[in-house]
Amino acid sequence: MKIFPRNGVPAFFTVMIAALACILALPVQSFSQQATSEDGPSNFQYVIIPEAGETYDSNITFSRDKVWDLITELALGVGVRHEGKKHLLKLFGLDRQQIFSRNGKYTNNAQYADLFFRYALSKRDSFTVRDHFAHAEEPRTFEEALGRASGRFDHIRNEFQTDYTRKLTRQFSVALRYGNRFDLLSSEEFPDSLRNRGGVDFNYSISSKTRLTAFYEFNYIDFRRASDAKIHSIAGRLRQYLTRRIYLEPTGGIDIVDSFSNETFVRPLAAATLAGELDKKTQIKATFELGTDVNPFSVDIFQYLQTSVGFSRELWNKMALEAKGFYGHGKFRDASVVDDYGGAFGELTYDLPKDFKIKLAYTFTILDSISSRKYDKQTVTLKLARVF
Repeated sequence: MKIFPRNGVPAFFTVMIAALACILALPVQSFSQQATSEDGPSNFQYVIIPEAGETYDSNITFSRDKVWDLITELALGVGVRHEGKKHLLKLFGLDRQQIFSRNGKYTNNAQYADLFFRYALSKRDSFTVRDHFAHAEEPRTFEEALGRASGRFDHIRNEFQTDYTRKLTRQFSVALRYGNRFDLLSSEEFPDSLRNRGGVDFNYSISSKTRLTAFYEFNYIDFRRASDAKIHSIAGRLRQYLTRRIYLEPTGGIDIVDSFSNETFVRPLAAATLAGELDKKTQIKATFELGTDVNPFSVDIFQYLQTSVGFSRELWNKMALEAKGFYGHGKFRDASVVDDYGGAFGELTYDLPKDFKIKLAYTFTILDSISSRKYDKQTVTLKLARVF
């Protein structure tokens, strides 16, 4: 799966540097095109984001035996948006090349892609399609890192979801959902897995500020050359707007689990989100989640609790700050392995002339678990990007 050999830098790397240099030197030209299609006027827009940066990583192997490195990172993101009277299409793709200066065998290429499509079949009927693809050797978020196996390895994940929504009355609607996710890992220690899920949501709007949802979801998780597990989730959710821009969304219910060891048990399901805009320059988001799941790194049931607090603020016209704190506690039920994982992230962004941006970021993570899984890690990143 490696695009770049790990024992050297091919000629294509020189081409990539030249292409990024040319893109960064181009004059900025925004693009927006109006057109007319069968479903009315439409609008097409695109964005191109080249980035170049340098990262200090104190623990590139995610292990107790630390190995540090300086990593040169080149990335190119391309996004398109097409909107009409009845539809909205958004696509974004990112290709990222990491070059390790001290440990060349870890040089790698990662790819990410996101798709969102919404179409109105009628005034009462609509459907949406979402897809997320990632191929990388390390997690991008704290949530992905909770329960992850230690070490570096290729991980390919594709997550697909589609739903159909029917408005029965002005206040009441029903949504049918189906999705699947596959995980492919390069290590022989982890078997490939496939998850299929389906569900139904019943939504009732009491007012413009209050909405109730009752839902059922069925998950079927199958590991190659291993047994399978099933999870039935039944819960209710309330979304209450406290102000015009801030809402509180608690969720409560149960998970009924048929485990890999043919054991059936019931676990609580709970979540809460507080999110919105404090003012025009400040956004906040606080989350809490208690649940039961299966992650792709173990043929086992994973019981977890996780919470996070994050905010972003425009400090003044050209500088912005983003920060996040995270804590997660997880237990592999059959293996009796317990993980306590914490992380903190902060990033400053400064707008330079001609649509350039400079970013300075710091991340700290720590995992407390059995001795073979423990590690801590710090990264400091300086990036130059251009958005046009």
